[in-house]
Amino acid sequence: MAEDLQRGDLVPLLEIWNPDDREPIHAVFIDGAAMPARVRVFVDFLLEHVSCGSASG
Repeated sequence: MAEDLQRGDLVPLLEIWNPDDREPIHAVFIDGAAMPARVRVFVDFLLEHVSCGSASG
């Protein structure tokens, strides 16, 4: 993401309300066969790319 910001592909929003750019992220979902594949892919992405104190999945 840092490279995307440097290139200008992404731009920071609402920085004055989040000056340290650190906020907890909570992904709440029901695991199981009924979960859409796109949700599982997104949760897997979060687990791989977002630093977290604890995770189950």
